Amino acid sequence: MSLARTSRCGSEYPHTLTPYNALIVFTGVLWRQVLQGKYWLTLCALCLLFFYLLFSSLLGQGIERFLAHNLQATLGADTQVTVRRDWQQSELEWIRTHSRAYSLQSQYHVTVSHGERHQQVLLKAVDNDYPLQGDIHISLSKGLNTKPVQTGPQPGEIWLEPRLAAALAAELGDTITLGETQLRVAALLLLEPDRVLEGLGSDMRAMVSESSLGAAKLTPHLNRALMLHNALSKSSITQFQSASPTAQVISKSLNNYPLAKVWARVQNFLGLLSMIIVLLSVLILWLCSQVQTQPLKKSVSVMLACGMPRKWLSLLAIHGGVMLLLLSLLPALVLALLAGYGVSHLAQGYIEGFALQWQWQDLLAACTLAVTVYFFIALPVWLSLLQGDIRLLLAQRTEQGRWHWLAMLSPAALLAALVLYYTDNWLLSGMLLGGLGICVLLVLVITWLVLRFGAHLMPKSWTLARFGVLLLRKRMSVKLVQMTALGLSVTLLLLCISMGRDVTNMLELYLYQNQGNVFVSRADDEQKNALVSFVARHQGSIKEMKPFQLAQVTHINGTALQERDVQPSDTQRRLMQPVNLHWRAQTPDNVRITEGTWPVSSSRVGVSVDHEVFVEMALALGDTVRFFVGNEAIEARITAVHQFKPGGSSVTFWFVLQQNRAPSLPEPIYHMGSIALDAQGVEAIGELWRAHPQLRLVTVDTLLDKIRTQVQALIGLVISYGVFIALLSNLLMVAAVQTHMKKDQVRNGLLLSFGLSPAQGLKILTIEWLIVTIIPALCALGAIYSFIDAFYRQNLAMSYPGSVLLMFAHALAIALVVAISGILLSRKQLCQSSMGLLKEGV
Repeated sequence: MSLARTSRCGSEYPHTLTPYNALIVFTGVLWRQVLQGKYWLTLCALCLLFFYLLFSSLLGQGIERFLAHNLQATLGADTQVTVRRDWQQSELEWIRTHSRAYSLQSQYHVTVSHGERHQQVLLKAVDNDYPLQGDIHISLSKGLNTKPVQTGPQPGEIWLEPRLAAALAAELGDTITLGETQLRVAALLLLEPDRVLEGLGSDMRAMVSESSLGAAKLTPHLNRALMLHNALSKSSITQFQSASPTAQVISKSLNNYPLAKVWARVQNFLGLLSMIIVLLSVLILWLCSQVQTQPLKKSVSVMLACGMPRKWLSLLAIHGGVMLLLLSLLPALVLALLAGYGVSHLAQGYIEGFALQWQWQDLLAACTLAVTVYFFIALPVWLSLLQGDIRLLLAQRTEQGRWHWLAMLSPAALLAALVLYYTDNWLLSGMLLGGLGICVLLVLVITWLVLRFGAHLMPKSWTLARFGVLLLRKRMSVKLVQMTALGLSVTLLLLCISMGRDVTNMLELYLYQNQGNVFVSRADDEQKNALVSFVARHQGSIKEMKPFQLAQVTHINGTALQERDVQPSDTQRRLMQPVNLHWRAQTPDNVRITEGTWPVSSSRVGVSVDHEVFVEMALALGDTVRFFVGNEAIEARITAVHQFKPGGSSVTFWFVLQQNRAPSLPEPIYHMGSIALDAQGVEAIGELWRAHPQLRLVTVDTLLDKIRTQVQALIGLVISYGVFIALLSNLLMVAAVQTHMKKDQVRNGLLLSFGLSPAQGLKILTIEWLIVTIIPALCALGAIYSFIDAFYRQNLAMSYPGSVLLMFAHALAIALVVAISGILLSRKQLCQSSMGLLKEGV
C-alpha cells in the first residue's frame, strides 16, 4: 500500500483507525522500504555485528560445556592427584584411605632413539592397576585398527603413539633405546582413558610399565595418582591441599577442569575485540540514521495527521525496532551456527572428540546479548523520532538538542561496559585503547588545522584545492566522524598486517642474534659436565649457563595461590606448576628494574618478580611469596620488579632470589642456557641423548618450526578479525557517501551551473577524498608507531624492528584504495545535467 493511498484511507475512515490497523500500515510501509533497499546499510552493519557477538558467545559457551563434559569423560578416575616431586608418605596414606582403588604412575621428559633418529617424548610409566576407568585403545597393525585393552604394556615393551612412531621410523617389533634400556615396540598407542590434559597437549607420547625403568635411574617430571572412590567431600580435598599445598587435585566432584580459566581469558579477549566492532557499527548506524530514518518520519507524520494518537508512537517504534532487529538477527544467527559447526569440524582434526555442545539456553543468552547491544545503539534514533512534533516530522527534521547528548552517551556507555566486563589485562587493553585514542585525537586536531588554515597556506593558483577545502570545512562535523572512523579502521588493519608480517621474522632474528644454535632448557650437574665435554670435543662454545632450582609457588601474603581473587590468565595457570627459581646477589645484566630496588644486603630474603607476573597476579612491593623447593618452604618479600632488556642474554626467570646461594642445598641444581655448535656437532647430539636421555635441549631450527606453527595460527585469527574490520570499513565509507548524497547532488548541480566543467568537478571530488583518506591513514600510522614498540616489549619481551617506511606504504595503499572507491561512488553525480542533479537533490 502506498503512502498516498494510506493517507486517503485514513482520512476517509478515521474512526476505524486502531492500534492493530496502525501496526499493519506501518509494517507495510517499513517492509516496502526494506525491499527498496533503503535499509541495506543498516541491516548489513547490524548483521555483521550480531554475527560476531553470536559466534563468539556460542563458541565460548560451547567450549565451556565441552570442557565440563571432557572432564567427566576423560579423567580416567574420580580424582587425579598430581605432584611434581617425590611422594610424601602422608600423601600416599591419604590416597589409600580415601580410595576403594587407586593407581600410581610417573611421567618423564626423555629422549628416545631408534637408529640415527632421536625424539623428545613424554613417557608415562604405569603400574599393574592401570587403567582404573575405561580402556586403553591400541593398534597392533599399521592400519590403526582399534583394540581396547584393560592392562598396560608388559615389562620390556613400549607403546608409541602413531606420530612418534613415524618420527622415529619405528615399526612394530623394532627396538627403542632409552639410555641403556632397550624396549620393544609392541603396539601403537591411540587413546588413554586419563587423557584429560594429554589429549590437548602437543608432546609426543609413549607408555611403558614402571618395572621397565628400574635400571634407568630417571627423575620423573611428575607423579600422579588416579583414585576411585564412592564419596570424597570438598572439605576433605581442601584439608588435603592445605597439608600438601604443592599437590594439584582435579576431581569430578570439584568440576575444576585445568584449562577452564585459560579459556575464560581467551573469551575475554574476544569480548574486548567486540568493542572495536561495536564502535564501528555505532558510527555506521549513526551515519545511516541521518538519511534512512527520513522515510519513517514522513510515514509517522502522515499517520499523526490522519488522527492517530501520539501515545501509539511508542508502539510503532517498538514494532519497527523489533522488525529491523529480526531482519538482521536471524540471518546472523544462522551464519553463526554454521560457522560454529565449521570450527567444530576443523578442531576435530586436532582434538579428538571435540564438539561444541550447545543448549537452547546458550542460544537465548547469545541473542539476549545481541538485543542488549542493539537497544543501546538504536535507542537514540527511535527516541528522536518519537519526540518530534508533526511540523518537524513533516519537514523531515527532528529536535536535536533534547536527544543529542543521549545519542552520544548511550553508545559510549555500551563501550565502557564492554571494556569493564571483558578486560582482564589492563596493561594490554590500555595499550590498544590508548593507541586508538591517540589516533582519534590526531584526526580531530590535524583535520581541524587542515580545514581551518589549509586554504590560507595554499598558493593562490590552487583555486580548486582551496575551494575543495572550503567545501569540506562547511561539513566539518560529518567529515570528522567519517575520518575518525576511517582512522580507527586503518589503525586496526595496520596492526593486523604488521603482526602477520613481522612476528616470525622478529623471533627468528632474535633467536639467532642473542644465543647459540642449541638451547638447553634443563641440565643437572652431571648432564652439564657431559655437555661441556661434548662441546669441547666438537670445537663448540657454551654461550651461557644459569643455575636454577624447581620451586612451587603456593601462597602469596598467606593466601593460597588458587584462592587469590585475580583475573584468570595464562600466568596464573603456569604458576600452578613448578617454576624455575634463579638466585643472584647483583642485578642481572639482561634485565632492568622497573619498580623497587635490588638491595645489596638484607636480613630478610628478597625476590624480584617479572613485570608481567607482577601485573597479572596483582602483586605489590612488600608482598610475601612462599615457595616450596622440594619439601623445604621459603618465604621471600617482593623488593623489585624486573623486565627483560634486549641486547644481552636471552635467559630470564620469573622469580630471582636476591642472594648468592641456592635456596635449598639438598635439592638438585639445574642449568639453563645455550651453546653454539657447527653442523657436525648438531648431528652428533644423539650421543648426548643416548647417554643422558633426560637432558632437555632443542636446536633453534626446531624451536623456530614450532614458533612458526603457532604464529601461523595467530596470523589466521588476526586476518579473520581484519576481514571484519575491512567489511565494516567499506560499509562505513558507503554510509558516509550516502548520508549526504542529496546535499552533494544539489552542491554539484550548483557547481556545474556556475560554469565548472565535469573534469573540474572530478578534481574537487578527488581533492576531498584524498584529504578525507590520507589524514586518517597518517594519523593511524602515528598511533601505531606510538605504542607498537611498547606492545612488543611488554608481550614479546623484544623491541619492534619493523620498517616504518613499509608501514607507511601500507597506510598509503589503504588510503588510496578507499579514496578511489569513494571517487567512483561519487563520480556518477557528475555524469548528469545540472538541472537533473538539482531536481534529484530537491
